[in-house]
Amino acid sequence: MITFKPSILHLEVAWVYNFCGIGIPLTDGIIDNGLDLSRFNRLSLAIKYTAPNENAKLKITFRNFNDNYSKLTDTVSLKFNSISYNPNRHKLPVDIPFDALQVDNWWVEQYKVGFTNSQVELTNVSYLEILTDGMNVIGNYNIEIQRIDLYGKLISEANLLKLILLIWLITIILLITLQRNVLHRMSITDSLTGLYNRQGIRSWTNKKILMGINRQHFYMFYLDLDDFKKVNDTYGHQVGDQLLIGFSHYVENYLDSIENIQFAFARLSGDEFALVVLGLEDEQIEIFAENLIGVWDSPIVLEQHETYARASLGVAKSSGDVKTFDGLLARADSAMYYAKKKGKNCFKVFNEKVSQDIFFRKQTAEKIKNAIIHDQFHLNFMPIFDAKSLKIVSIEVLIRANTHELLGIGPDVFIPIAEEYNLIKSIDLWVIETTFKQIKKEFTFLHSHPSTFHL
Repeated sequence: MITFKPSILHLEVAWVYNFCGIGIPLTDGIIDNGLDLSRFNRLSLAIKYTAPNENAKLKITFRNFNDNYSKLTDTVSLKFNSISYNPNRHKLPVDIPFDALQVDNWWVEQYKVGFTNSQVELTNVSYLEILTDGMNVIGNYNIEIQRIDLYGKLISEANLLKLILLIWLITIILLITLQRNVLHRMSITDSLTGLYNRQGIRSWTNKKILMGINRQHFYMFYLDLDDFKKVNDTYGHQVGDQLLIGFSHYVENYLDSIENIQFAFARLSGDEFALVVLGLEDEQIEIFAENLIGVWDSPIVLEQHETYARASLGVAKSSGDVKTFDGLLARADSAMYYAKKKGKNCFKVFNEKVSQDIFFRKQTAEKIKNAIIHDQFHLNFMPIFDAKSLKIVSIEVLIRANTHELLGIGPDVFIPIAEEYNLIKSIDLWVIETTFKQIKKEFTFLHSHPSTFHL
């Protein structure tokens, strides 16, 4: 806001180039260091003007400095961004939009300014001038400047809409990103224990391999809780879940206490867990496995019970032919199977013997499958006698293999393998169907020879 005291000028001789008014400097004395008024959009003027003629006008001019057309030694070279109006025909204050300003034609012609620089410009305003727009009548001219205000917007409506749209888009992107992160976290996390799930630990392991960390050896530990079903059957599934959570915490605390290793710990399903460790040496594996088993020597305190966890542990090491999570898991699972057979709550490291046994069991499973398809089993019926009367009271059905491929492999071997490879249901179905067919056959034979057998 700018205010001035009123001043009166008496004109005694009329001439076409007579002017009076005031120039207000907007610099610190250096004309090329003006104010940037481009953020303002209108001017509010409270100016009273009296003159001998009724149509007298005032001219408002913003003088802009620009190196393209201005000279420091020539103040007239500053651009004239002007507007003329009659203050007496408007109620004060008078609002003048900057869009109404125009560059004076005489200035453009005198300085031969091109089209680009002949546009209104308010980026470096050195003066604000308020002048009479001609004085061609003798008499008193009185200009009383009461108030001058500049108004503008920090941001235009168009830019404000753009800003709102940008903020909205950023917000949407952030929300989508957060939601995606939450969903991704859920997809790789076990909901009960908070550990990785199978997908999570597989992704972690394969990512480390792709990053080139496979120069170090990965060690896979496959853990399976012993007799977990008994806990569920005895105390219920809620207590079983608490045991799984407590077991997870015990193992995590142990792993966090070991320096210089990287690890990922996951619950695969039910009572099965997988642990991948980086940073161990071969000579440390057995000690690490023994200490890991020792973690659950202490009782796990549940809400209303106190119980012990026992687990069998299989260990596998990455090698040239096995560099993926699934390959390591398969070997560790096989080693864990040996630990179970050894007596539970112990560990077994995958070695050549285990590898040969895996190959044998896979081959045997394939032979069992083919024997079922081609009906290459037979049944033996073993009578069961009453110890007092020595009479036959029932029959035990025993399955045996006819095929040469299973020669020397008895049911004590192929039945557990069939259970492991989900073939036991097919064997059970074959035994049941074949037994009833034999019963029907024997029943028909007995009724066709009544004189031979006393029925």
